[in-house]
Amino acid sequence: MLKRTQQGTHPAISYWLIQLPGLLLIAILAAIAANHNLVSASTAILIFIAWLIKDLILYPVFARTAWLYYPMGQEALIGERGEVVREITPNKPGQVRVKGEIWQARSVDHHSFKPGEDVEVFGVDGLTAFVKPTT
Repeated sequence: MLKRTQQGTHPAISYWLIQLPGLLLIAILAAIAANHNLVSASTAILIFIAWLIKDLILYPVFARTAWLYYPMGQEALIGERGEVVREITPNKPGQVRVKGEIWQARSVDHHSFKPGEDVEVFGVDGLTAFVKPTT
């Protein structure tokens, strides 16, 4: 599940900071090549401009994915479906299997769940998943 987020550095700043070493390297190599008469000065400038244009063309691809957020750990479980492994009652936690992992589970709304029933993870606190009936 992917979510959009606006935390962190703006994608344009991140992208150009990543591209800066490559731009500097191309500029230095083009200048050295021109200085040693391996290419003309105008060709060296064209090489640098072509590299810069490549970076400008690729920026939109980077920007589209730069703000995507991939939930990890406990947060990735929220909204996932699981199967009850050990009975869950309002007064006693049980266990659920979510994404192949066994989690301690409690009912969110005081439902009881029998083994084999499907549930949805509503929240997670520590190693305990809070579940509700699937919708």
